[in-house]
Amino acid sequence: QFAHGPDGALYVVDMYRELIEGAAFLPPEVLQQMDPLAGCERGRIYRIVPTDFVQPPLQPLGAMSTSQLVAQLTHPNGWRRDTASRLLYERQDAAAAPLVRDLLATTDQPLGRLHALAVLAGLDALAETDVARGLADEHPGVRAHAVRLAEPLVAGSSALADRLAALVDDPAAEVRYQLAFSSWALPRALRDSTLVALLRRDGADAWFRLAAQSALADEPGGVLAELLADERYAATPAGREFLAALARQIGRAGRRDDEARR
Repeated sequence: QFAHGPDGALYVVDMYRELIEGAAFLPPEVLQQMDPLAGCERGRIYRIVPTDFVQPPLQPLGAMSTSQLVAQLTHPNGWRRDTASRLLYERQDAAAAPLVRDLLATTDQPLGRLHALAVLAGLDALAETDVARGLADEHPGVRAHAVRLAEPLVAGSSALADRLAALVDDPAAEVRYQLAFSSWALPRALRDSTLVALLRRDGADAWFRLAAQSALADEPGGVLAELLADERYAATPAGREFLAALARQIGRAGRRDDEARR
């Protein structure tokens, strides 16, 4: 296990115990042959720092004001960003929202923009304009995060749903992958057309196919019918595999309308 600390050092947990699993998960006859606590006094925590490291003064984030915590969202130390995000969520200070929204619009740090979107969602202050900004961000990681955060908002906005579906042509695979998962939130017809486009483009990847199946937990028959009618797609190994998997999914769900499409 690796983690950043508030001092910027990297901490490494070295577990020394012979038994890593819980004793409850081992057969009794195996436990009789070993000491479940063997090595528990020998574990180590390593603190890795650069050469000529100088301990920086530590600032207790819990004593910071809301505006000071917002400023920490762009800090180069991940521990400080994460802790500031958590404290802003715990405080639920309404005054934080405009400060975070301003940071979202002005910072040149992609991680800062990602944290800003997440904090706004945690404050229940995430607006459609915030998500739209995230979907248009220059960094694919921010766009992918915005796709996920858009899920609860698209039902009330056809414009946002269209923005989301347009990401089928995003150049970054991670954005399209998240879109495959998040397409469940789109209106049914738009969800189906989005997934069909993604499967035709990225369906050779097994993870994309699994994401599509996840999004098609409700009424997958439309996608099945459209892809079955696409002879070129149905002739590919990935296409055949996905169609078979989707047919099994429909069969297990027992939906008669969808079963008739098979």
